[in-house]
Parts: sequence; C-alpha cells; structure tokens
Amino acid sequence: MGAEKIVLKESPPLEFIFDENSFQIINAANPDSEGIYEHATLKSVGFHKEKTNWFLTIFSFMVELVVGVGGGDRYKDKKKLTIHHANKKVKIDLFDCEQKTIDKLISKLKAIANLTP
Repeated sequence: MGAEKIVLKESPPLEFIFDENSFQIINAANPDSEGIYEHATLKSVGFHKEKTNWFLTIFSFMVELVVGVGGGDRYKDKKKLTIHHANKKVKIDLFDCEQKTIDKLISKLKAIANLTP
C-alpha cells in the first residue's frame, strides 16, 4: 500500500503523510511538532474550533473605553489540532486551513486510533 498525503497548507507547508504503520508530520511553521509517529502510540485526537475569546474581548473593550481610545476588537482563539501519543502531546495551529481538509485528517487519525469519528 502506498503512502497517503493530506496537505493542509502549502505555504508554509503543513502536511501529514500516512503509511502502513506510521505517519509523518511536516510543519514548517512549528518544527517542534514535526516527526514520524507510530500508529500504535496514537492515543487521542482533539480539535478546537476557532471561537471568540470573550474574556479577552470584554477586558480589551473596557480598557479601551477607560483610556478613551475607541472601539475594541474581537479576539479569537485559533483552530488547533491536538494529537496525544504515548509519550508526547503535539499541538498544531490550523490557521488558514480548509475545514473540509481538517475533517478528512481528523477522520483518518481517529480511524488509526480506533476512535469513533
């Protein structure tokens, strides 16, 4: 069976390459998450959707109101993928990645770990 590649981003490259017993993460934006991981060590997969950080947004708005600067922005927590292995936890920011491709990757990882999608 040949290797399957899922490309989340082209620049900087963020790719997952799957073979029969392991998968490789290529992440030019965060080399700490790069590596080759055995399927047997995969414990769980978590996905955190982009959402508004209301605490930071409200705090920022109040400070700007007191200082008299103006409006205020909405602060968002980025989409993240967390992969738990037997001896390592890998966190990957999914900025500018298509949701359809993210869903495909999560399904593949969960199938490897025998988790329900």
